[in-house]
Amino acid sequence: KYFLQSKAFEQQALASAAGSVLSHFGPTHLKKMSFPVPPPEYQEYIEQLLAPIDSKIELNRQTNQTLEQIAQAIFKSWFVDFDPVRAKIAAREAFIQQHPEVTLDAIRAAADAEGDTTAHAAAKACELAAMCAISGKSKEQLNEMDADTLQQLKATAAQFPDALEDTKNGELPDGWEYKTLDEIAHYQNGLALQKFRPKEGEESLPVVKIAQLSKGFADGEERASSSIKPECIIENGDIVFSWSGSLMVDVWCGGKAALNQHLFKVTSEGYPKWFYYHYTKHHLSAFQQIAADKAVTMGHIKRSHLTEAMCAVPAAGLGDISLMVDVLNKQIEMRLESSTLQVVRDALLPKLLSGEITVDLEQSRMKQAV
Repeated sequence: KYFLQSKAFEQQALASAAGSVLSHFGPTHLKKMSFPVPPPEYQEYIEQLLAPIDSKIELNRQTNQTLEQIAQAIFKSWFVDFDPVRAKIAAREAFIQQHPEVTLDAIRAAADAEGDTTAHAAAKACELAAMCAISGKSKEQLNEMDADTLQQLKATAAQFPDALEDTKNGELPDGWEYKTLDEIAHYQNGLALQKFRPKEGEESLPVVKIAQLSKGFADGEERASSSIKPECIIENGDIVFSWSGSLMVDVWCGGKAALNQHLFKVTSEGYPKWFYYHYTKHHLSAFQQIAADKAVTMGHIKRSHLTEAMCAVPAAGLGDISLMVDVLNKQIEMRLESSTLQVVRDALLPKLLSGEITVDLEQSRMKQAV
């Protein structure tokens, strides 16, 4: 398995591949290949050394996938379906039905002041309903939470109003506004980097095209001058959106690189990264359908489609919603950790297979026993 994953196999396979139209590799080519075969005991040692690295990489991948699903579900609940707003509305209406003497204005005024009136009780009920919608917890489960977590939930609940209004773009929480994708973020297209090859002796960067974005790392097959405009250079944690071919949105964690055309580097001066990342992902399926419908050779979207994609933007800003920040930062952290582990594994593997790194197996067993 490790040999098949190695650069040595890849290089031999590419060198042996045949076909003028579609390059291919089959059993005939495989029979002509050769590779070093360590003794069985040493093979077992290689597995013992590298298997934990693979297990950690896989665990990170699974955890990241779960975090992504959770973040997308939360985002849809809060900013597409407006569940916390609807929870406040339902709680208020239920309270007023039981206490018809309480008015909406009194409840809203009580929400911003201390007191022990019926209106304050109604405001508390609305706040509690929103906190349950935000956390996915029952009222009883909220009582078991620590004070800091409850305070964070309250701050998040305060970001959501208690009413919805009808607009030409659909329902919208009171006081919020609809903006387009290209209003909340800047979509910088990459360069035709074949025009920016590095000169001899000049510092260079690996080129990221759609294939490298899909892999999650810059393989270094192509290089570009490092003196290209900074807007087209990506770093770990940047949001990249391929708007042509295989449309996808990802958080780049493959190191500093030059961005090729057909890819957007997405940034914003006024909105947090998680907000424009998830709204771009929210519209991705629609963009993919547009590209599929218009595909002749390679489907794509236009900038006008960014202008047509609407986003519900809170009036009070997004500074207090730390949960989404924490989730995205954790995802980036685990992606970078996995990249480091892959580099270590891939550096060790050829040295172990070739015998460049040798280990005294008996001494290793004695250490493990101790």
